[in-house]
Amino acid sequence: MKNMWIGIITLIPENFIIFTNYGILSKALKNGSLILSTFNPKYFKKGFFIDYKPYSNVPGVLLNIESLKNSINYAKMESNNFETKIIYLSPKGVIINQDLIIDILSYKSVIFLSGKYEGIDERLFEFFIDYEISIGDFVLTGADFIVMFFIDSIVRLLPNVLGNLNSIINDSFIDFILDSPHYTKPKLIYDMIIPQNLLSGNHFFINEWFMKYKLGCTFFKRRDLFNKFNLSKNQYVLLRNFILENREIL
Repeated sequence: MKNMWIGIITLIPENFIIFTNYGILSKALKNGSLILSTFNPKYFKKGFFIDYKPYSNVPGVLLNIESLKNSINYAKMESNNFETKIIYLSPKGVIINQDLIIDILSYKSVIFLSGKYEGIDERLFEFFIDYEISIGDFVLTGADFIVMFFIDSIVRLLPNVLGNLNSIINDSFIDFILDSPHYTKPKLIYDMIIPQNLLSGNHFFINEWFMKYKLGCTFFKRRDLFNKFNLSKNQYVLLRNFILENREIL
């Protein structure tokens, strides 16, 4: 994939100014790996109001359905792809994970609809929304920061964004296992020394240590992930050794 186009429908596009001016997102925009556009529903409304009270006695307000529909259609037109996927961030959605990020990455263009207030009219889901996604079982006042969270996860996987491809290969959640511990200078701190395998200079021992601790961390910290992972015979031995070596502190 040469580049990816991402549109953001948000009432406060100013939230994304600092986000796009620094870090890997800025790098992706400058080198053409990413094209990013924001669309404010306020400029697409036909009436005076951007929000309306919902029917019945439910508290709060919903965003104007016409302004959302018009901004979605305009964003699709700018993306030059009417097959562009629409992602709505909501506590009702499926929980985000690395597989979902990779799935989204397979599309040339996506549009994030950043919710506000009590959400959106249910009929929009029928005609526009392709993904409804959550980052966890809690509620925020708006979804802009969740959109940033999501975009950061996508952009770091684009070509020519991260300086070292191994940063992606060794990420947590790749192949359902967590990343291993990491160490830097000084060698000794708080009476704890860096594991000798990492100081050996022997790449076989170093890689074996990393895999052993990836398996061990996942087994004890995220059993749900570990149960999805298919152990080879060598990995089974490494995990057994991890348990034996650490049984006094586990």
